[in-house]
This record gives sequence, structure tokens and C-alpha cells, in this order.
Amino acid sequence: MHDQITHRLWFRVAEPVVVTLVFFFAAMVWVAVQGGAVTWDTFNHHLYLGRQAIEGSRLTHDYFAAGSMSCQYPLGYAPLVAMLDAGFSGETIFQVLALMAAVSGPACWLVAWCVVPFAGIEALALRLTATVLALSGVLWWKLLAQTSNDAIGMSLAIWAVALALLCVDGAWWTSHQRLRWAICGLAGALAGLALVIKLTQFVGITAALCILLFAKGRWIDRIKCLSFFCIAAISVIFWAGGSWGYEAWRACGSPIYPFMLDFFQSRVPGVAP
Repeated sequence: MHDQITHRLWFRVAEPVVVTLVFFFAAMVWVAVQGGAVTWDTFNHHLYLGRQAIEGSRLTHDYFAAGSMSCQYPLGYAPLVAMLDAGFSGETIFQVLALMAAVSGPACWLVAWCVVPFAGIEALALRLTATVLALSGVLWWKLLAQTSNDAIGMSLAIWAVALALLCVDGAWWTSHQRLRWAICGLAGALAGLALVIKLTQFVGITAALCILLFAKGRWIDRIKCLSFFCIAAISVIFWAGGSWGYEAWRACGSPIYPFMLDFFQSRVPGVAP
């Protein structure tokens, strides 16, 4: 009996580990075969924004430094510039960035496991198939050729969705409600950070929030899950993006630049008033 329990536990741990290693390996091989590429888009504003993330804002000093992209949130671009400063080769840099994107692999597996949490070869096949399909699209593989901003934002958003889905089934958390609320808070924190780094991730953040609306259990439990998620998300948004939002509002007229330009009556950086 003990051997059977040990075997099942090992199998449950081994499955996500194997999935993670496979996608890490696939991402690194893909980048190595492609050779990596630094696009004009990267040279135009990714390096400039990453430099600001490391050395501080220059929005009130530079004129048309990176055109209309100057006021985008810079923290997600910092890993690229930091590795360049450290002297890493281009191939190594792009492999590290590929690993940042591949972090979304185990999150996709977790989503599949939440939907099909059963034992057996059929359930295993369904989970693996769902994970492969989730990461087989052109957009995900294209992401491996992009910079850290896109990879980090996407991975954080997918993990937020996965953790939110993990909190839905109330039966799992009958005697561990505090852990359930903590995971909801972690999902909210990841969602908030994803939104700050890449504003277009609001789709995934909205999905995570909507998932928690269907959390099983009493209404009070559902409200607590939503509250922990929202409080954590809002706190991280103000903590991580508040100062830059203020700088962007001063320099470009919109704290969530490049969105809602007409509403805030903002101007494009580098265009004389």
C-alpha cells in the first residue's frame, strides 16, 4: 500500500517536471537553430527603455529618443540590457529570453490538470495534448524571437490564469481555506505585474478575474477569493507602476501610455506642442 502511494506521488510530481523540461529544451533548441535575431524594433526602443529601467527615467530630458514608444513601461526590457552590459553573447541572451517564455509551459499544464485532475493514462494523454496544443500556435513560437518584455508579461498572465483556476474547486480547499486565499492573492499579484509590464495583458487578467467568479463554495468564500485577488493586483499595480505612470503622465500626458491618448489629451513624445 505504501509503495502504491509513493508511486502515485512520484508520478504526479514527475509529470509537470517532465513537461517543464521538455518545453525548456524545445525553446532553447528552437532559438539555437534560428540563431537569434535583433530586430529594428529592438534597437529602436527596447534598449532605450531597458536603459531607463536600470539607470532611471529620462523622459523629461530626451527629445524623441524612441519616438512614440518612449513612454512605455520599461522594467520588462531590463533583462535584455542587463545581459548586454554583462557581456553575454547574442545566442545566450536569446536562450535566456526563450526560457522566460517557456515558463508558461508548466502553467498551461496546470490549467489542463485543473480541468482533468484524474489519474490514468487517458487523463494523462488529455493533459499532455492540451498543453502541447496551447503552446503550438504561431504566436507563442514567434514570442521566442521577441524581447523579455513580451515573454515576461505573457508568462505572468498565464500563471495568473492557472492559479485562479486552481482555486475554483472548493472541495480541494475545504480544510485549507487560508492557502486558497493566499494562492488567489498570488494570482492577483502576478496579474497586476503582468498588466504593468504589458498593458495588452489585460485580456488574460480579465480572464483570471472572471474565473474566480465561478469559485465553488459559499458566497463568502467566493467574495474572499475575489477580494484577495483584486487587493493584491491593485497593490502591485501601484507599487510597480505608480511612479512610472506619473512620469509618463508628466512627459506624455497619459499614465497608461500609449492607451487613452484622446481621453487624457496627451501628445506624442518628440512632437513640439
